[in-house]
Parts: sequence; C-alpha cells; structure tokens
Amino acid sequence: MKETIVVTTLVENSVRGLLAEHGLAFHLQAGPRSLLFDTGQSDLLLHNSLKLRISVADVEAIVLSHGHNDHTGGLTAAHEAAPQARLFLHRAALSPKFARNRDGTTRSIGMDEATADAIRKAAKAVVWTTKPTEVLDGIFVTGEIPRPNTFEDIGGHFFRDADSA
Repeated sequence: MKETIVVTTLVENSVRGLLAEHGLAFHLQAGPRSLLFDTGQSDLLLHNSLKLRISVADVEAIVLSHGHNDHTGGLTAAHEAAPQARLFLHRAALSPKFARNRDGTTRSIGMDEATADAIRKAAKAVVWTTKPTEVLDGIFVTGEIPRPNTFEDIGGHFFRDADSA
C-alpha cells in the first residue's frame, strides 16, 4: 500500500487564515517523514507552521526549487529549526539573479548572502542536484529542467548579470 502524501501551503501571497507574503513554501508529510519544499521570503513559514500545528523541527529535508529570494529567504530560519535536515538544491541557486524594474533600474532577486552562507556552513548536509534525486523514500526532485524554447513567458525581464540591464 502506498503512503498518502499531504501537501500543506505554509507561505504564498494569498493564503487565507495565515500570514501571507510574496513567496512560496510547502510542507510535505509522507507518513512519519516530512520535508519542506522552498522556504518563502522570510521566517514567516515558522509562524504559519505553528498556527497549523506542523513541526518544522521534524523535517528531514529542505528542497530549494531555485535561487530566487522569495523561495529561499526563510532557509536560515528553517534550517535553524531543523538542523538535521539535509538541503537539496542546484549549485546555480547560489548564483546572482536580477530583474528589471518598470523604471528601468535593476534589483537583485537572488538568494541573500546570509542564506548562501548558511548553505556553505551546512556543507556536509547539502545534496547538489543536477539529475533526478531521491529526497525521501519515493519522493524525488527532477534536477535541471532545460528551457529549450523562446516562447515561454517567464513573467518578467530576468537576468544573471547586473550589467545585462
């Protein structure tokens, strides 16, 4: 018999009955085992998890889908709450990322330096993912997903080099 996986939204910008912010964080519960998928923009996931009676301290893994700050900003708080959790991410998550504002100026949307430092300090707990990787029994991350076409709308003008503006 396969286990049921319960996915709970901890952070997003329109969640009801909880505090909201631009960003994303999910808690996945598979029987007695659990993980976080992304960590939102701040430590807000800790507040919302308490309200939902979800123990972040028990998570075994934290998966970062990509390196934008609205998906990684709560990592330091999450990893402090669950120091035993292994971290799953692609190395490119640590690289700088930028977006163009409407007025033509540029802003950083990448992982902040404190979060990157927390990942470097947890080096033994980091699993660098480039291909499908099992996070917990039967739960995988895909690894790299190429974008081989030019017609996908990525939702804004994003780039990796501040000088590309």
